Amino acid sequence: MSEIPPLDSLVRLLPLTTISDARGDLGVAEVKQLCGFSAERFYFLYGGLGARGGHAHRRLRQLMISLAGQVEITVDSGREKKTYILDSRKNGLEINPVVWRDIVLSPDAVLGVLASEPYDESEYIRDYETFRDVVSLHN
Repeated sequence: MSEIPPLDSLVRLLPLTTISDARGDLGVAEVKQLCGFSAERFYFLYGGLGARGGHAHRRLRQLMISLAGQVEITVDSGREKKTYILDSRKNGLEINPVVWRDIVLSPDAVLGVLASEPYDESEYIRDYETFRDVVSLHN
């Protein structure tokens, strides 16, 4: 069994392009060029009690962008954890498969997510111990 890869190779904070002129700002994420995957789905989280996530994905890759407010995302490779704060539309967080995530949204937050796959419930890993088992098999 190989070692679990470093978290920084599984999760990256990426600068997004911002084009500004007298009319305002235009934020751009050329997903395929930036992350190497094509987005099959877009969804956004907002208006909840704050805590989301609590799962990993078997195949899914995502690019998460805070569209409003502040979003705290804690990622876990099975070996190490790191917390990212998204509070600007100038950065996106790329999360690769088999990375656990816990998400906390501020009351005014809107988190936009570009996903590499359509929704598939069987693709989710919702139990942390199962996640640890999958990490062991995956690496």
